[in-house]
Amino acid sequence: MLADPWRVRRSSREVLDEVAQADEHFQDLDLPKRSALNALWSTLPSYYVVGPPGVGKTRLATEIVRRRFAQDRPTWILLTAQGHDALDHLQAEVQATLHANSMDDVILVRSTASERRPRSDQDLHATGVDYLRRLSESPIARDAPGPLRDRVVQLLNAGQRLSKSKDAVERDDRVALNAVSSLILDAANIVISTDNFSNVERLVETREQFDWVIVEEAAKATGPELAGPMMLSGRRLLIGDHLQTPSFDGAAARTAP
Repeated sequence: MLADPWRVRRSSREVLDEVAQADEHFQDLDLPKRSALNALWSTLPSYYVVGPPGVGKTRLATEIVRRRFAQDRPTWILLTAQGHDALDHLQAEVQATLHANSMDDVILVRSTASERRPRSDQDLHATGVDYLRRLSESPIARDAPGPLRDRVVQLLNAGQRLSKSKDAVERDDRVALNAVSSLILDAANIVISTDNFSNVERLVETREQFDWVIVEEAAKATGPELAGPMMLSGRRLLIGDHLQTPSFDGAAARTAP
């Protein structure tokens, strides 16, 4: 599949009809992007977009996201890349597109970054803590039996402590918070994660299937790094620059003593 992707391509039996091609969003694309959108919409399982920086590859990706949610709100999309910088840019563009098209109800979460990086407002752990806070303040919690209400508050406090230090939470609370994160991952419309993050591994283990997987800066990823995301959907868009520096020098690795 990776060595000769065109060998396994087939038709998705989906096309952008005349109405779709006449809408303002399609018309706003230049001719190469229109051609690429038409082609990738009708191609399974993978489509590859290659081009130098600045030609609008991310713009094409955001149009796919917008179009999918305009057609089918329960769509489930994984956005992934080898590095966080590419994800930062893609996330910002996707959020701006969703907001501009009144799609703020789309749930977007991002895998929790390491302590060395600033966390996104859509950070998975922070989202879980926010949901626990809202649950604790809701009529559901107020009317719940005392032990259940106390447990929600206990998890909320544990989540707030965990945001500051991994050593500040007991094992049982950490397991419960991980379960909350798993529920949020399953409920989210868009999941954003580096392709080698543990959440991708968990999704593969549970045999989840996204409607689309979009890989940004795919040329930077190694084969093993791409394997996980590509197992998570039957529709994949890989975006890359043929001049991007790969994760390692394959030629050098093969000739090394």
